[in-house]
Amino acid sequence: KIWLEEGMAQRDIGIMADLDEIVSRDFLNALQVCDFPKLRYNPDERPDCQTPKMVLSAIQFDGSPLCIKKDEWFHPDVILGNCIVGVGDPSGRATPQREYSPPGSTAKTLGHRNDGWGSDDYNKYPQDVIDNKRFPLWDGRDIREVSGSADDLTNFVKKSEMGHGKTAAFGASFHLHNWFKDTKVLRHKFLTYGHSDRHAMEIPLSNYTDGDVNMMVRCARGLGNQIKVQEKGDPNRYEYYEDNHLMPQDKEQIFSLGGNRPIYFKNWTYVKERHAHVQQMILDDEAEYGTIYED
Repeated sequence: KIWLEEGMAQRDIGIMADLDEIVSRDFLNALQVCDFPKLRYNPDERPDCQTPKMVLSAIQFDGSPLCIKKDEWFHPDVILGNCIVGVGDPSGRATPQREYSPPGSTAKTLGHRNDGWGSDDYNKYPQDVIDNKRFPLWDGRDIREVSGSADDLTNFVKKSEMGHGKTAAFGASFHLHNWFKDTKVLRHKFLTYGHSDRHAMEIPLSNYTDGDVNMMVRCARGLGNQIKVQEKGDPNRYEYYEDNHLMPQDKEQIFSLGGNRPIYFKNWTYVKERHAHVQQMILDDEAEYGTIYED
């Protein structure tokens, strides 16, 4: 809606991101000057809009510049205006079937595309749509949720290069996840947001089913990736998953993990103060709600 109000044209680039997902300045500059095949605009050629997205690779930080949860997070999403609803030409295109939650349901009522309309597989469309290239235009829900790219995540380097995922973390964007001033706000988020937990105001943060919060707790407390937990449930549930880095807190070693970062994360004073704040947040919260970890 805002794009349309601002007069978005078919040759313009749209970037869809959550508030805590930030495209790097370097990549924004690249979008302005580099030739990306997905973003080429030809007024004489109608785009098919089957796979119009570029999905950026983001480094996910949880709470602190010293806590990297994921080397690769699959947002934000980039798309050219000529495939966006209200901007591109809709003539002859199919309208996707959508699924809504029934009245009174606690589930999200978002109108996601039904299966068979490219929701999980860009090759799954009605045969008529495929044969005649009648692929739908994309609205905000589609840009965020639908599988719309046949390519790998867009990053500055390939996974096999420059130690990516091992000794370095690179991102065309950054996900500053759970970046709150206190755990009251954090708990309220998990009680009320899209993936809510009805026990969020009662249980230890380290016992959240969302593994990102548990990782932030481990990072803030310096517990490492493999530690003992109290005997409750399956202890394997609390092991780290995917790529995680607990950054050294010594100033001389802080950037020993290569790659790129938000420029302000190169300010040691900010890094140190923010991490200390998160550590105190966790200590205060655990004094009230407890922890699953042995002291």
